[in-house]
Amino acid sequence: MVVNPKSTLECHRREYTYMAVKSDKETGKRCTGFITVESCWGRCNSGEITDYHFPYKKSYHYVCMHGEQKKSMFELNDCDPDAPRYLRYYEAVVAKTCVCRMCETSQANCESFPTVYN
Repeated sequence: MVVNPKSTLECHRREYTYMAVKSDKETGKRCTGFITVESCWGRCNSGEITDYHFPYKKSYHYVCMHGEQKKSMFELNDCDPDAPRYLRYYEAVVAKTCVCRMCETSQANCESFPTVYN
């Protein structure tokens, strides 16, 4: 499914293309290639409500993450001469579904930007 990111803010799958590189540590030979995967992108509702306990708020910040995912194999076509055959194959995780939920450090970088209080 191709979605125009300029026309929606919902949590959904979106295609990303990036260069994959796989190399052999011993020989230095490598294979590269552009692969296109579907990952999650978008906005999820979040909010805060006041609370009488420090830090005086309860936060509910959900992020757009993979609901279901699968591993897919891609073939890299730009290889060094005599590169081992196993370097031609690159495995990547692809989103099957996307959902709004609390961030999981096993699947994403959940660090937040520092907050400055005046």
